[in-house]
Amino acid sequence: MRQLGLGMMLVSLLAACDEPAPVASPALPTVAGIPDRDPDAPDADGRTTLSLWARSCALCHVDGTGGAPRFANQEDWAERRAQGEAVLLAHTLAGHRNMPPLGYCMDCTAEDFVRLIRFMVPEASP
Repeated sequence: MRQLGLGMMLVSLLAACDEPAPVASPALPTVAGIPDRDPDAPDADGRTTLSLWARSCALCHVDGTGGAPRFANQEDWAERRAQGEAVLLAHTLAGHRNMPPLGYCMDCTAEDFVRLIRFMVPEASP
């Protein structure tokens, strides 16, 4: 009897393999409404965008360690910039390629990350 129950459970599990489970698209973070701020201006906790960048992002983004796009390098950022800020933020939060989730800034907020991205990503040339 026990073997019959195990057999039926195995058959039901295998039957479920025929139908792929629906995959939900993750919602992209919202970046609208986050104002720009001078990189040297402190937030409520006294942190500046520049200080956050220096202690967490600079490690890889100064010289392109691990394939990271270099700071303010138009060529490195062009394809990434074209994806939009929301995608860049999603990659930062979840990790992407060689970058770990949250980069190296475990105490950064989503707003901090948006400001850090804007700080590193150059504006398009006219």
